[in-house]
Amino acid sequence: MPRFPVQPQRTSAPAAFSRTPRAQAAHFGAGIGRHLADLGVGAAELGQVIEQRQSRQAEQQMSNFDRDLAKRRAESDAQAPPEEDSESRITRHQSLFESSADAVLQHYEGQALHGRLSEGIEARRDAYRQKLLAREAHQRLRTSLDDTQALVQQWSERVAQDPTEFATASLELFGDKASGEAGLLAGLGLRPEALAAWKTHSLNQLLDARVTSDPAGLIAELETGRWQDQLSEERREQLRVEAGEAQQRRASAEAIELGQQRGGAALRLSNDIGSGRAGQGEIRRAEEVGTLSAPQAEALRAEVERAEIARQAQQVAGDELVLTFSTGIGFDPENPQNRRAADAFYEKTYSPALREGAAEEVVAQVVTMVAKTGYMPPRLAKDTTGLLLGSDEAGQVQGAELYGRLREFAPELVEDSIDLEARARGGVLKRWLDAGLEPGDALVRAKADLMSEGTSSPFNQENKEAFRQDLRKRLGERMGGVVAAELLMRLESKYLKLLGEGRSPQKARAEIQRDQGRAFIRLAQTDSWLAEAGFVWSERHGERVLIPTEPRLQKMAVPAVVGAGAAIGSVILVAAAYSYTIQTAKDWGFEVPEVMDDLDSWLNGLSEETRIYVFETVPDIAGWLDKAVVRLGDDQPRLADVVKEDEVTNTRSVAFFLPGHGRLILHQQYDITAERYDSLEVTFYDKDKKRWVTEKYASSRFNQPAGSVGGQPKPGRGTTAPTAMAPDDSRQEGGQAIVVPSDEHRPIIQPGPSADPVPTSPLPPSEAGPGRELMPGHTGGNQTELGPRTDRIPGYPAQEQEPLILINPEQSDELNVPIVLLSEDYTKNSTLTIGPYAGELIPGYRGRIRAREQRLIEQLMKKDGCHTCGTHDPGTTSGKAIGDHQPSQALEEPKWFLPHCVNCSRRQGGEVTQEKRRRNMKKKKKGGK
Repeated sequence: MPRFPVQPQRTSAPAAFSRTPRAQAAHFGAGIGRHLADLGVGAAELGQVIEQRQSRQAEQQMSNFDRDLAKRRAESDAQAPPEEDSESRITRHQSLFESSADAVLQHYEGQALHGRLSEGIEARRDAYRQKLLAREAHQRLRTSLDDTQALVQQWSERVAQDPTEFATASLELFGDKASGEAGLLAGLGLRPEALAAWKTHSLNQLLDARVTSDPAGLIAELETGRWQDQLSEERREQLRVEAGEAQQRRASAEAIELGQQRGGAALRLSNDIGSGRAGQGEIRRAEEVGTLSAPQAEALRAEVERAEIARQAQQVAGDELVLTFSTGIGFDPENPQNRRAADAFYEKTYSPALREGAAEEVVAQVVTMVAKTGYMPPRLAKDTTGLLLGSDEAGQVQGAELYGRLREFAPELVEDSIDLEARARGGVLKRWLDAGLEPGDALVRAKADLMSEGTSSPFNQENKEAFRQDLRKRLGERMGGVVAAELLMRLESKYLKLLGEGRSPQKARAEIQRDQGRAFIRLAQTDSWLAEAGFVWSERHGERVLIPTEPRLQKMAVPAVVGAGAAIGSVILVAAAYSYTIQTAKDWGFEVPEVMDDLDSWLNGLSEETRIYVFETVPDIAGWLDKAVVRLGDDQPRLADVVKEDEVTNTRSVAFFLPGHGRLILHQQYDITAERYDSLEVTFYDKDKKRWVTEKYASSRFNQPAGSVGGQPKPGRGTTAPTAMAPDDSRQEGGQAIVVPSDEHRPIIQPGPSADPVPTSPLPPSEAGPGRELMPGHTGGNQTELGPRTDRIPGYPAQEQEPLILINPEQSDELNVPIVLLSEDYTKNSTLTIGPYAGELIPGYRGRIRAREQRLIEQLMKKDGCHTCGTHDPGTTSGKAIGDHQPSQALEEPKWFLPHCVNCSRRQGGEVTQEKRRRNMKKKKKGGK
């Protein structure tokens, strides 16, 4: 078998010839030649592949070399010192190159790549060095340019602030052509075109700075052609426009600044004018120095005139305000605007002085303000409390003095505004100060009293527990515990209140113990009444109930102090038990609606005759239930409802049903002198006229003695309540009026024997006596529409405390309401009405008292004295009497002026406030019903 395969060949020779040995040898030799040629071509291609692979490996290694060199150079730069110079940096970078090259060549020593890598490294060495040198040169140039730019910027800022710096900057940057001195820019080593560009740039920057600082000078230089060679025409025109605009802005800014300066000066002068620190002289001087313009000066002069007028008006208003707060004239404590004015006046005028230790005069003014206005500013109560409860001893003494004065002239306001603890501290300290002790000793004594045992509470723990147990035994576990807690709280509050009033702790505790005893006495009295009425106590479900002793009433058991009567003899005892229970609760400030409801239910179960008997016998019950008993002409008592009661006007209205006439309303006025109710008006429905009408009758037609069933004292002022209109045993004596039905479907007044007939003509003003011509609404006739009553007009002699009838019964049958001079708070020396020492009366009006009336008041003070207390000493610092409006203009329209001393005038403020509260409470009570 041959070594190489022999491929068959086609030839043109005959097959026999091709098979000859020579032919075969030739054919074999040709095949070998072709194969050798193919091997040569393959070897050449293999050599090219190997060459390309070695080239790629060399390039890859050189790329790795460059990357490794860059990394090492970055690490070396990071560790190089900041102050390294350029030569050291170049040397360091070349050493990095050499070390990296050596490392690569050593790694490929004896390999085919060694030669190629050696050639590549040699080629990079020169390029690397040139690159280092170029970079360093560029860095030095950049640093130099940055420094130059910073210098140019610095010079620009200096030129912008001061135009004279431009010459210095030009000399330093550009040099002096005349002397041939080169500037800093020439030392940069820049090419001529680069240097020219830098000079132009720096010059433009400096000129831009001059646009801001010296636009006028730059415009002048541009117009003279100084910068014609250095700048283009376009640039010069641009600078000219910018400089012109800058010059206009500067002028506007200067004008605005001048206006602001003048405006500020005008504003300061205006404020000074308003506060009174500047006037015409200051305006003239400001105008002379140019800080004010002519219009501003003129406006300020006008403001000076207005300020002077306003200052005078404010002074007058301030005087009026001081007068208002010192006299109370025109001040209404119920008016929120008045209260805000008083608060602001106190906080501005008195509060700082009191906190810093005010003089006696200031304290007196504050007390006068509170007493006369009847209003205590909340800040005053806070200041007083702060002084009393503070740690400063001088402040405590001052607070005690202030508290004592306020307590003397406005006790109700003090009680409403200052808390119990502060009042107790003030009362204890004031008591020792009034005893004549020095402030230091008084403080020591007061502190000892306040720190002693039982001062903050009149009971110790054992007494409290015993008190609770006693009440639980009497009232049951639940109710007794509640009542005990409430009573203890009230007793402790009263104890602090007594200390605030100046009582010693010992006397206050004694009084509280007496009050505690009274509570048990009343409970014992209630038990006694119930026992006499035939009731016994029993325990049911943890509550005490009353059980009647009579067998037929054993099923009737009601809680607490309530019960049901069996016989008429025990009804009054049961009613008295109710009365004692309700009165005890009210004395302690309790509301007992459940007992009142049960009382009303119990009464409704009785006959009308029995109810009338109860109301007449136990009048307190009638007062609590707003019931009354009226007796008509047929002497039949009837039950009536008190539909309206006004303690201010001393009137009440009772309503009842009269068969054949419907619902009748009697309007009565209480006469405290005779201690009786007079029937003054009868309101009924007239069936003929189909409307409600009112008939009025003079009180001279009546003569009801005090103490009768129909003439009971005023509720709350005595021990009984109003019941009937007339006594059943004296109705035909003394001209007593009896209400009887008439045939004309309306009630009439049938006078008794002593009432003389009177003419029907009205009272002529000329025939009226002293004060009688003051009677308003005198129109004649005996029947009027239902409408408001005529005003109450005071007359005299007031000191006699007797009613003054301003209608003459012998001259008129007008039957108007009689006008009775009565004290509005039912006390002899009340400041709310004309006092017992009043003589002549001066016609009054609302507002300040004028000089003419003041002179008359001074004369009356010398002649009659204070109309309330009778003293002839006004007590004022000026020695002048105080004019008193009667009635007080804070309550109604004043009609008279009378003289007052300072003490009564101060006391009047508190009484006015009390009267207003009483009226408001009355309105709320009626509104709630």
